[in-house]
Amino acid sequence: MQRRKIVVLGAGPAGLSAAWRLSEHGMAVTVLERDSAVGGMGKTITVGPYAVDYGPHTFHVRETAESRAVIEAIKPFFGEDPLVLTRGTRVLLRGKEYVYPLEMLQVLTGVSPLLAARIIFDYLRATLKSAFAPPTKEHSFEEWGVRNLGRTLYDLCFGIYSARVWGLPTSQISSKQAQRVAKLNLKNIILRTFGIRADPATYFTKYMYPRRGISLLYESMADAIRARDNCVLLNAAAVRLERASEGITRVVFRQDGREQTIECDGVVSTLPLPALVSMMQPPLPASVSQTAAAHRLPLGVPAGRAVHREPDVGAEERQCRHDSVGPHDALHRALVLARRPNLVRR
Repeated sequence: MQRRKIVVLGAGPAGLSAAWRLSEHGMAVTVLERDSAVGGMGKTITVGPYAVDYGPHTFHVRETAESRAVIEAIKPFFGEDPLVLTRGTRVLLRGKEYVYPLEMLQVLTGVSPLLAARIIFDYLRATLKSAFAPPTKEHSFEEWGVRNLGRTLYDLCFGIYSARVWGLPTSQISSKQAQRVAKLNLKNIILRTFGIRADPATYFTKYMYPRRGISLLYESMADAIRARDNCVLLNAAAVRLERASEGITRVVFRQDGREQTIECDGVVSTLPLPALVSMMQPPLPASVSQTAAAHRLPLGVPAGRAVHREPDVGAEERQCRHDSVGPHDALHRALVLARRPNLVRR
């Protein structure tokens, strides 16, 4: 039986993961990556004597069946003896660092008495409001945050930052974005402060990391895709998606200055939505293009263990200290600013 032909646009974490799973199900996969290496926003880059990740993409180890199944599936791509490390996230707030997930006593004793009072007052007000008039559903990330944390703590630690990351007001961001912190309310923060075990699905503290940098994971995944008689093409940029009534039937890409065409049964895209829509031939209706253009995300979405900057500090929102991972050959002592990868310093 002839294999279905699928084209995947982008060889970053999402594109390679999709291509790998599709290849496991017997489909003929071609991955197009415009860069000269796989990994996308999660690859390891070399700057002089330094080998650093552009924003660390780690795999958090949670004590759930789903997490264990994912880790077991991708563990072969981590190389020999992958590292299992303790999470070291800190929030930089008004000149002081705080452990994340937040520890209530540390926050309240670290901020000014006035701010501490505002945090407590807003939380109590939100709690009472929810108790007497519980919402039927939290539609936005902002609704979730204010209800679970109170306005002051939400704005300080999540609201302003999330709006900058996504490029949208948090009132327009789905409450599903709160899944990673869905149980991070002040009740759990207080329980955690006094050493009472918190929900492991929320407060995960371990993560896996390849000894040679995160690129090893994606390079190994690309090799596994090729081993199943599939293609991962580098320096290959999609330029046009030709569609018919049954969907996209051809993908035109440019490689080495020459345009080539791939016939396909379907496309998986990890490209920004405006770029994807602009490639469609014949063009999509104007209303679709306008909607796509209105949902632009920042091109440099920060990722990794965070040092949270306040709004007036500058462009950098997250930083990664690779020397905190360990003294391994591929992980020289360096600091990467996730927003601006050209800035690498000791």
